[in-house]
Amino acid sequence: MATKSRFESFVEERVKELAASRRAMLKAALDAEEAKIDAKFEKYTSMIQQGISALTQKVFAKAEADGCDVQDRSEVDDSLANWLKDKLKAALGFEKKYDYGKCRHLWPEGTAVRKAQDALDEFDALCEKEARRIVVYKMDLGMKPEKFEAVLAETAKLFE
Repeated sequence: MATKSRFESFVEERVKELAASRRAMLKAALDAEEAKIDAKFEKYTSMIQQGISALTQKVFAKAEADGCDVQDRSEVDDSLANWLKDKLKAALGFEKKYDYGKCRHLWPEGTAVRKAQDALDEFDALCEKEARRIVVYKMDLGMKPEKFEAVLAETAKLFE
């Protein structure tokens, strides 16, 4: 496995510094979309909790009336709630799925959060491409320090 040269690492760090503000905006947009999903899911989760509690209370009351010896009520509520939350999360599209081709978790296609995730990924890819371009220019063309700074300034304009 090839290791990066100090220069290549330096260029990547500089490009990340130049792109930090725009990346922060894209990351904030992704975080905002994920927060919206979490808020919606919390609302649905509380509905699940209330429904399961009401249902199990009725079942336990009926079982006791029929003469059954009811032991542990809380375990049933928790087990059902956790199972139903997982099923509901997947059914509503509030769950990231693992993409084996990209080796990472992705939000479902067509959602606003996926668009934000893709925008952030595209920006990161652009940063990597620009850093690599500068490294290749320097290595192949023997770029002088003044020209190197000019290329960095040109790259900075891409991220504004």
